[in-house]
Amino acid sequence: MRGPADRMMRYVENIRREEATFRGQQVLAASSRNAQFASLWDSGKQTEVEARPAAL
Repeated sequence: MRGPADRMMRYVENIRREEATFRGQQVLAASSRNAQFASLWDSGKQTEVEARPAAL
């Protein structure tokens, strides 16, 4: 028979699992945003480098 302590331990473990999942999703979202900004930065540099000779 499971007592109140066992139920509490399962509850706490479920909360920890949900928190870890949430943190993992935040990390993935942040790395995706960082990759998008890096891509924009790189494409902006290429455009500027290509535009300079054309302006001359």
